[in-house]
Amino acid sequence: MMSRLRTFLLLFLPLWLCSSLAMAQTTGAIRGRVTDESGEALAGARITAEQLETGNSRQTVSGADGRFLLPSLGIGDYEVRAEADGYKLLVHRGVTLVVRETVTLELRMAAGDFSESITVSGSAPLVNTQSGELGFLVDEKVLESLPLNGRNYTDLALLQPNVQAFLQRNE
Repeated sequence: MMSRLRTFLLLFLPLWLCSSLAMAQTTGAIRGRVTDESGEALAGARITAEQLETGNSRQTVSGADGRFLLPSLGIGDYEVRAEADGYKLLVHRGVTLVVRETVTLELRMAAGDFSESITVSGSAPLVNTQSGELGFLVDEKVLESLPLNGRNYTDLALLQPNVQAFLQRNE
């Protein structure tokens, strides 16, 4: 019995860990802060992010400081909704997640009846001010137009800023 358990763990634990790491490389996150019109934090606001292509949605609740986090979201276009008792429904459209990106939203809710809503359309800023991490997304259009000799995918690394090809010299 112990032998089977050990074999199972040795075979499937590494696969599970690798799949978890791979998932982290193909997802994004949405975080932010919910405030009222005066800028005070709104605790307990219900935040829903719906992926427009699939209809999948994830929910969370803002904390005492008004902050929220929706990690491990699939890449794509999202609509983010904020709901709180005594406030108008806030709908934020045009949120686009790309691989390994965290979009930060400031959701300012107006007092009023829930049946009323405020819709904000726009996209996230092009500059990531949250971290010093360097990243570059090669989308489908760029990939198709690249002059890759032999279509070697490892040559894509050379598209990153400050990446240089390593040439080994035989002496």
